[in-house]
Amino acid sequence: MTLRIRKTLLIWLALLACVSLAGCSSSSEEAPLVEGLEFQYEWGFDGDAVLFNISVQEDGDEHFLLDIKTEDDEGEARGKAIRVDRFFKTRDGTLAALVEIPLWLPPSMREPGSEIVPDGSISMRTKGRTWYGLDVLVAGGGAMLGTAEWYYEKETGFLVGSHVETMGSSMSIKLVSTNVPGLQVAN
Repeated sequence: MTLRIRKTLLIWLALLACVSLAGCSSSSEEAPLVEGLEFQYEWGFDGDAVLFNISVQEDGDEHFLLDIKTEDDEGEARGKAIRVDRFFKTRDGTLAALVEIPLWLPPSMREPGSEIVPDGSISMRTKGRTWYGLDVLVAGGGAMLGTAEWYYEKETGFLVGSHVETMGSSMSIKLVSTNVPGLQVAN
């Protein structure tokens, strides 16, 4: 198995293991979810990148499926569907996430000092900053012996990117394509 395939599988396993372990929010703020929304994230790990496609499908009254798919180096599709309610919460009451970080934050979690994950290791740091030409909110923390930042588009609250660097390795997530009204991708 090549190193690139191993990295792809490692990233995919991390995604599956962490996909719903995000912060609990007692908020009753509805997420801007509608049938047909699509997101494409590039997930980089030490210079290699994998694309993840997320599509939103209605799933009964007040529920949606987040259909997450990727392809490995051999063209084999891998996927998982996560059922969320209109508040973007999974069955256990946590916000749907990639690598423990929510894909969307309700307005109440966008204020500086707000906890993004239940243990408080990741919190909202700044109210505003520019990242790749986008107005973003910055969440940080959670990296041992390194730096970790996650970038949320200021108006919509959707995750547009991240950068984590620790012990000589780096990982990044970047939104490269979406059809969400008002949400732009990083240049």
